[in-house]
Amino acid sequence: MISQLLINELTVLAFAALLLVAAVEDVRRLTIPNRIPLAIIMLYPAYVLSAPVPVDWAGAAVLAGSSLAVGLILFAYRFTGGGDVKLFVAACLWAGPALFPNFLLITVLVGAAVGIGMMLHRRFVATPATLAPGAPASPGAADPSAAPRRRQLELPYGTAIAAGGVNVATTLLFGA
Repeated sequence: MISQLLINELTVLAFAALLLVAAVEDVRRLTIPNRIPLAIIMLYPAYVLSAPVPVDWAGAAVLAGSSLAVGLILFAYRFTGGGDVKLFVAACLWAGPALFPNFLLITVLVGAAVGIGMMLHRRFVATPATLAPGAPASPGAADPSAAPRRRQLELPYGTAIAAGGVNVATTLLFGA
């Protein structure tokens, strides 16, 4: 029979693997498929039931619900994408109140690094041909369409969320 500890470790590893898949999909298509956050949430009960120490699942649920409320507001004002909100909420569930501050810090720092890296790439490396079709060659150039510029400015924030979530998974597996 499979031991409880093995089930726990496999669920945490599956959580980390799903985060990495979400990051790759976000970089490739700027979309996080709904099935990934859903699978992360569906794995959570197996983690809670197999954890070697008690899990504050009620606090995690409140945190995830609060994150969803804030995420819906940010999504409504187009500050973030829907997939990012869903992935963040799913990862918050796993982080729980104890690991949330570290999860948030790593997510923000990696998100800032990705954003700065993308700005530098677009400023110094990218040519008009490598940017989104119809994107202006320089910041002052006229852009006949807002859609290409919006695509150019989108940030694959799923990568940052995945980095924070993988840190959570690492902490769950190996401790603080």
